[in-house]
Amino acid sequence: MSTVGTRLPFWKSLGWGEAAFEIASPFLLVWAGKWFVGLVHGFGHLLDNDNVGATVVGTLFFGVVAIAGIVGVSMVPEVLRRLVIESACPCCGARRQRTFGDPAKSDASPTECGECLAYLRAKGVEVTEEHADAADLDWLEYALPPERYLPVVKIDNRSHFKFEMPAMCAICGSPDARQHREIGCGSSGTTQDPSRGYDDKLSHLTAPVCKKHSEAEAPSGDVLEYRSGKLMFASYRYYKAFCELNQIGGAKPPVTG
Repeated sequence: MSTVGTRLPFWKSLGWGEAAFEIASPFLLVWAGKWFVGLVHGFGHLLDNDNVGATVVGTLFFGVVAIAGIVGVSMVPEVLRRLVIESACPCCGARRQRTFGDPAKSDASPTECGECLAYLRAKGVEVTEEHADAADLDWLEYALPPERYLPVVKIDNRSHFKFEMPAMCAICGSPDARQHREIGCGSSGTTQDPSRGYDDKLSHLTAPVCKKHSEAEAPSGDVLEYRSGKLMFASYRYYKAFCELNQIGGAKPPVTG
């Protein structure tokens, strides 16, 4: 199932902060470049007693400015290749503007619907749901935030969140899933982050896997992670099955367009 949308200019994907950074980055490079050219011209006097402090501080400051400029300029090609499409979601019908990564890149991330639980891909102006077989042990693209699961989740006698796990491999969907892998920890940041309080309630979870995707056969990566309260899934099939089994839903507005 797919929908056809309208492509918008790439700058529609930019927030004010990102747009300002992209515009400023060439000027940052020029500014830093002028400083370093000046250093070369005045090299014989840089370490004079009157200059050493300003030289060290200025070099550190303009080094950071140069790095920021390089990062901003290097992001320009990626920004230009973004697909910004206004369309209905092929799953729930919610019409909105969504930004998609470069479809020519094999590692481009899918885009959340923003209303329902679906993740979407775009090719040209055609928008489709993520393929059911999509899975990646390294990136774990499919996020389930607390706002989605808190209304329905139960708590066990150890104050853990209680979820049902689909009886299939959490990577390939095989029904022969007799082994389990523990949930990984992908959280970062400070413990003052309110959502980090949910991590302890998620840290006991395990996911069923087949022998091919067991810890012994495929030791790298995680099939399931918690990240500051979010549940992150490596497999789109398993993510959808988990949400259905645990009756975790999303907004389902009427189909439009």
